[in-house]
Amino acid sequence: MKRIILTVIALSAVLFISACAHLTTEGAISEEIGVDISDGNIISGFDNHGGFHGDGCSFYIVEFEDGKMAERLSKNEQWKELPLDETVQTLVYGISDETGSKGPYVTDDNNNCLIPEIQNGYYTLTDRYLQYYPEEKDKSILDRAALNYTLGIYDSDTNILYFFREDT
Repeated sequence: MKRIILTVIALSAVLFISACAHLTTEGAISEEIGVDISDGNIISGFDNHGGFHGDGCSFYIVEFEDGKMAERLSKNEQWKELPLDETVQTLVYGISDETGSKGPYVTDDNNNCLIPEIQNGYYTLTDRYLQYYPEEKDKSILDRAALNYTLGIYDSDTNILYFFREDT
């Protein structure tokens, strides 16, 4: 009986691991941003995770053929309509005032913004840092020891989704 139970557990683990290994980039992005993007086409992107403890960034641009994605996002509670809130504005484009400047954080190796200015669309921000340190919920994402977040911005005018994940 023990042998049967161990065999079932081992087989279940193998099936689970093989299922996870077959998760596509589109599937992983869909899970992270809470909306199915399987009808989109990834037109560019990179993933440089693999640093110390998996640190790195992922950035993908996904193009859609019609405006159906905007309709889906408008009905999804995880997504908000533009304009961006101050935190996302700082992460994506940076912010400046008389006391100084902060950001942007969503940049390439030359510190150029990866996401163009968007006028119409939707965005989502998932602060994954709080999964491990919920006691820091009152501290701004920008004032923490690490930046662990997932960001999605959809441009309704061009039908393009920008996905960014950072782990520091």
